[in-house]
Amino acid sequence: KGAKTNCSLSPYGVAEKIEAVRGSIDGERVRFGFVAKSLANRHACSSDATKSDVRAFPLNVAFQPGPFKTISDARSLDGLDLGGHFNMFVSPFGGKDVIGTFTDLGILHFHNRCLEHEVNNTRKACLSHGYVDEGDSKD
Repeated sequence: KGAKTNCSLSPYGVAEKIEAVRGSIDGERVRFGFVAKSLANRHACSSDATKSDVRAFPLNVAFQPGPFKTISDARSLDGLDLGGHFNMFVSPFGGKDVIGTFTDLGILHFHNRCLEHEVNNTRKACLSHGYVDEGDSKD
């Protein structure tokens, strides 16, 4: 282990945050505490060269605190919900607090992009989770 640093994005700073989360995992729901979501960019969507490049979709300036994604303890995990927002846990875990314990970790979430990309990703998710079949009509 190296010396402590003030930069939370340094390799040591990231490892330190992950170790702090490991220490708080007790079978219950643990949350990423912050999220920065991408902003849709109509102009980037008009070019094939940029619409699949996440750099064309800026992140909102500030991390937003609040429940977003769940970090699940594999020992008590019973299933994942679509998106990993809450997840299911074996009894007696998971029922103590739906919100869970927040961490200092954050996610850079490049989700808001082109409509075509969103439709494609949503379709793939619905297929992979069995909500629709490949042969289903669009009606």
